[in-house]
Amino acid sequence: MVHQLLLPRGRQYVPLPELEYGWEKNFIENGDKKICVLWHKNRSYETNRIVILSHPYLADAKSFFLIRGHAEMYLKHRYQVVLFDYNGFGESPFVDFNYAEDLLMVADFVKKSVSEAVVFGHGISFGASHTINYSTKEQNVFHKIIVENCLDSNLSYYKKRNRKLHVVMLGLMKIFPQVNKDHNYIKSMSNLVGVNGVLLIYNNNDDLTTVSMGESLYHASNIPAKLVTFDGIHLRALQDNKKEYTEEVISFFTEYLTVSSITRASVMKVFKSSKGRLSMSVIMIPATCFLIPNSSKLAFSINSLALVNAISTLPSFVGLR
Repeated sequence: MVHQLLLPRGRQYVPLPELEYGWEKNFIENGDKKICVLWHKNRSYETNRIVILSHPYLADAKSFFLIRGHAEMYLKHRYQVVLFDYNGFGESPFVDFNYAEDLLMVADFVKKSVSEAVVFGHGISFGASHTINYSTKEQNVFHKIIVENCLDSNLSYYKKRNRKLHVVMLGLMKIFPQVNKDHNYIKSMSNLVGVNGVLLIYNNNDDLTTVSMGESLYHASNIPAKLVTFDGIHLRALQDNKKEYTEEVISFFTEYLTVSSITRASVMKVFKSSKGRLSMSVIMIPATCFLIPNSSKLAFSINSLALVNAISTLPSFVGLR
């Protein structure tokens, strides 16, 4: 309730139906909640790789991703693209502030529609924070995620935008420790589950979601992580650095796709069959292979726990983070 009062919603939604050409629109429902989803299946190519884009706070999905070029970038590189409006934004009517449920609904819808899909997540600012939190759930479908311009905590938003509210929040947290539950994204980054890697993107001239916040999330990550920074202000990494941004994003996801011999299912099979805590070793296997020259020529069995342990102990892989 406190966050509902102190974090009011963004701009008024302006319909732009002309942007929807070539996209399939669906409204997925769960009880009273109805989430608007746009899906471009990129039928020019036979592809099962799908990216779910999660929008920032001061925009709906269409007015951000279709105008600023993120969707176009992924479509050009043969991805299917899924956009959705969190409830209370765009065409998704307001129901509650349980945004994690919104992303869960969309991800489940995608996975059920294309069972063999390789699904990636890319969230920006507000959308990045919920991409992180969703990725802490065992049932999440993401193979890799991109976290762009994310706060370290909602407290930082209050501190930047309104110091009086920041003081109020600090006081309330002492009385009600659960007030900031799920809004500490550094803590969430240390609890990611079943995701093979995270790319963190920040802007050097961003005074809201700062590079130092990105560094904190990077160091907290319990999976292979990479932090890149671009010139520009909040939310403008792609617009101001199109070539470099595209190369970083596409190469990050392509790394997973090129290691076709290691699937998410086989990795999780090893994890579930192990008796010890091998989660870090198992999760690091795909990223390890990306860093080995001519890794496609390696021959090994994913079912070998001995190999998993061996890989995890190699000191040369300290740089995976």
